[in-house]
Amino acid sequence: MDKWLVLLLLCGAASAIAATPSSSDTQSVKIKQPSEQQSQEQPSKQTETQLPTQVKPPNVDAVLSQVRRSLNTLNYEASFVLMRGKFAEPYNWMHGIYEGVEIEYMRSQNGANIEIVRKGDLVGYFEAESKPHSVRSKAIQGVLPTLFFDEEIVLGDYYSIAVGGRSRVLDRAAQLFKIVARDDFRFNYWLWLDIKTGLILKSALVSKQGEVLEQFQITHLNVLEQPPKLAQKLSETALPAPIKPTVNTNSASRWKVTWLPQGFKIVSTNQHKLSLTGEFTDYILVTDGLVELSIFVQQPLNNKIKGGHLRSGSNVVAVHHANGFDVSVIGKVPAITAERIAKSVTSG
Repeated sequence: MDKWLVLLLLCGAASAIAATPSSSDTQSVKIKQPSEQQSQEQPSKQTETQLPTQVKPPNVDAVLSQVRRSLNTLNYEASFVLMRGKFAEPYNWMHGIYEGVEIEYMRSQNGANIEIVRKGDLVGYFEAESKPHSVRSKAIQGVLPTLFFDEEIVLGDYYSIAVGGRSRVLDRAAQLFKIVARDDFRFNYWLWLDIKTGLILKSALVSKQGEVLEQFQITHLNVLEQPPKLAQKLSETALPAPIKPTVNTNSASRWKVTWLPQGFKIVSTNQHKLSLTGEFTDYILVTDGLVELSIFVQQPLNNKIKGGHLRSGSNVVAVHHANGFDVSVIGKVPAITAERIAKSVTSG
């Protein structure tokens, strides 16, 4: 069981994997929280980008365009809860456009303090028990899919979209859109969009059997005409230099993933040292635009556990013992997908 716990801890690391930051990257920041007066400001009508009253036949690109425009261009303060299995994680969230630059901020409200700051495409992570570090990304990882922020990501033809009913979320009118997987190798993703602003009020990762595996729920939302005061303060805050992955060309070309579901492709490969075990592992990142999967290839684990899979909330961890190496696949996909990918990894 201990080894499974180690693998589950990898779930949290997989979304921001790269290399251990150097000593020059260990800057720290002191971030002032938004005041109560700031949170009581009223939304401006100028920020509303109302969804159409008559819902036309759904188009994936049109819906994604609306979501991206709202998330990336509006000024807002919010709180949300991220529910994974039996665990609920509350966060504060702020987004603003200050002097033409996107400033985004998230802070955990329970447990160890975690603060995340995004300035444009640079994201800084500040955690109580880790060295501050930054990575290049157009979205904060681990909450909402990067697809909803990055217009360069293409979803492809492996999902369709359906219009659901209208409902009330956070005392606001919301329209449900269902992003439906066309095969059994991935899950469905449901979005409840605010009718007035197009912002995501709620989302859910849903299995083919209708089981809700993960939920994102806004609990407070304040849309503003001007950027929050915190955005200006953060614009003046220096983030650590972005970490650089340890690239090993021999390692990157050593492994072959011989099977992936249609639409998935390899977008990154590198080698790094796991902070949990101190061992080096080869890392492969694959995505279909909506879902990212992390593949770890390393020397056989000590005190071997049995091959198979374990699910924790929306994440599955699949382990395969090959001839002379172990493969672990972690991500938000059905177990059959993760296991088949793990078994497809070969040497050479």
